[in-house]
Amino acid sequence: MEKILEFVRNVIVKKIKSTDICVDATCGRGNDTLFLSKLAKKVYAFDIQKEAIDYSKELLKDYHNIEFINDSHENILNYVNEDINVAMFNLGYLPKGDKKITTKSASTISSIDKTIKKLAHNGIVSVVCYPGHPEGYIESKELLEYLRGINQKEYDIVRYDFINQINHPPFALIIERIK
Repeated sequence: MEKILEFVRNVIVKKIKSTDICVDATCGRGNDTLFLSKLAKKVYAFDIQKEAIDYSKELLKDYHNIEFINDSHENILNYVNEDINVAMFNLGYLPKGDKKITTKSASTISSIDKTIKKLAHNGIVSVVCYPGHPEGYIESKELLEYLRGINQKEYDIVRYDFINQINHPPFALIIERIK
């Protein structure tokens, strides 16, 4: 059985084309940005932490299809004018970083709302949620509540998780624009 991140990447690999415009809404250490940049025409990589952007720029210095943006993903419309084919959100906090700096439900929901409206037909947004820490629990709960209200005639949304794991394990959400 696929682990959460493996599941997300396998969904994306089946959908993405070399001409696609992608967003890594939570750049972090650059792993998702690297994944997307190998497959897509262009990647917009967001992070609010300069440390994350600097680390990712160094990791990805040989890739020239990435625009790094040291700003909140909530401000996506200030930077991305094209239709988006694939967007990835890996919520929580920066690995090996300050665990007090986390994604927050209000800005995450605002960003996802803006992103899904910019999706091309059959475009997808992946969201990996980490409800195992206090802010992540609140964010996951509020995000699920928001997504339950999304029009089913315009978007399909699926949740992938392991229901027998303890301590609120991570789970993935895939949102696809169908209309």
